[in-house]
Amino acid sequence: MEIPSFEFPSDIPLRWDLETVELLIFFDFSAPSFLSIPSLKVTIALCNKVQNLTFLIERKANRYFFAAYGMKGILATAWLGTPIHELGHALMCLIFAHKIKDIKLLTLNQADGTLGYVSHS
Repeated sequence: MEIPSFEFPSDIPLRWDLETVELLIFFDFSAPSFLSIPSLKVTIALCNKVQNLTFLIERKANRYFFAAYGMKGILATAWLGTPIHELGHALMCLIFAHKIKDIKLLTLNQADGTLGYVSHS
């Protein structure tokens, strides 16, 4: 099976539809495409809905966890999870050539609840 060849146009039109949060990318395929724009729209919309649902579940779980164990319970898991999370941010900064200004893998700032951060430009 031959892979369809395509050329990247110099100006790929991008359109944000903020009502449904869909990103549409149009390519100029010289061969019949195996990826259609309608299926791309459905996939992006579905991913957005799943992301919203997981956010709501995570927020609810965090509230229950904090109510049951308090700040000590959060810190019991934060010592491992927060540095891994922040290293993921730092890795993405390096991949996308962002300059890392400051990084804190684990800091206990109870005033605003910050456990770690990566400051970049």
